[in-house]
Amino acid sequence: MGRVWLLALVLVLGWCGRGNVAGAHPVGPAAPPEVLALEPWTPELALLRWRPQPHTDVRLCVFADYALRNALVCFAIGAGGTWPVGVPLEDGGLSYFTLQACREDGCSEPVRAGAVGRRAQGGLDVYATALPLPDGRVRLSAYLRAGRAEVRYYRAAAGTAARLDALCPNLAAGEICGAADVPVAGALVGVGAARLDGEELGLTVQVREAPTVYFLFDDGTGIVTGGRYLMQRILDEYGVKGTFFLTGRAMRTYPEAVRALVAAGHRVGNHTWNHPFLTRLSDAAIAAELDQTEQQYHALVPGGTLRPCFRAPNGDLNPRVLAVVDGRGYRQVAQTVSSFDWMGIPAGRIVANVLAGVRDGALVSFHTQEPQTAIALRTLIPLLLADGYRFGLAC
Repeated sequence: MGRVWLLALVLVLGWCGRGNVAGAHPVGPAAPPEVLALEPWTPELALLRWRPQPHTDVRLCVFADYALRNALVCFAIGAGGTWPVGVPLEDGGLSYFTLQACREDGCSEPVRAGAVGRRAQGGLDVYATALPLPDGRVRLSAYLRAGRAEVRYYRAAAGTAARLDALCPNLAAGEICGAADVPVAGALVGVGAARLDGEELGLTVQVREAPTVYFLFDDGTGIVTGGRYLMQRILDEYGVKGTFFLTGRAMRTYPEAVRALVAAGHRVGNHTWNHPFLTRLSDAAIAAELDQTEQQYHALVPGGTLRPCFRAPNGDLNPRVLAVVDGRGYRQVAQTVSSFDWMGIPAGRIVANVLAGVRDGALVSFHTQEPQTAIALRTLIPLLLADGYRFGLAC
């Protein structure tokens, strides 16, 4: 009986690579499927739609995470252009989907086909579909399975009211909060379902590769408490990393702070010994500034090196200086976004300066001795994390 059931399943679905449309058979692998929609359908099922290709079957894979590690299941779903996908069974469940187009010559590369996530708690039960669009937005829809609620869409983690993008104010069980194309600043979108008494469930879905931002801290002349830079303390609170370009004199003054940076996984770079204007120095004097700082670091961190990380004090560079720097094994790490904290501006202005320029791969410059920078970091880091940013080391 089991073999008969399996044979029937094969006949209905078809196997990947077995074209099921009559006529001349194209040569070569199929083009990747064009995903058209992923939208709520019934309380238990969402509907996935793609553009059919002649003589081509489609293979569906289901994953539990955005990284697409270890498919939960993969199977052929024919060539019809639509397929129902199951809603996660448990509260907080997420399913990510990929599609491949297959012919006898082989299968295309898999393409992402969106995600379905569910929250069920306290009398509310909602699931949401999220499909990334070619223009960078994400198409969100939601189905309220139980309760009566206000449904909200967010650009980042659910619950961040300032990032509200769309709203279904009074949804009843069995109703759909229609599709809305939501801009995505980072890697995440959110769906929130709030009961009329204000209690809210939030669901966050990753829909993009996580963007990376690099925080650069110059000088190293302060603020140090308890053997650690204040800026490091704040980064450590949020579990993120930064790259600190320290002068040799600061290293000599705060040796424990240097060791603390290294122990916590931050990167230390060369910012010269005396913080001079390098274009006013001879080649030999520039080399001495770099070498003396490197030697000081070796004394504090045996076996460690500052190379290749370097930032010129005051941004003072020309081709001659760069040639000397390169000859000593360093490369200039130039910021793409300046916080302008060195101007003594308020923390709010620092935050605005950074957010105006931040994007994937941004290198953002700060200074270790500016107290208003510490205040700004406590706003910037949570905002960037909520938008899905990762914090990387610049070199």
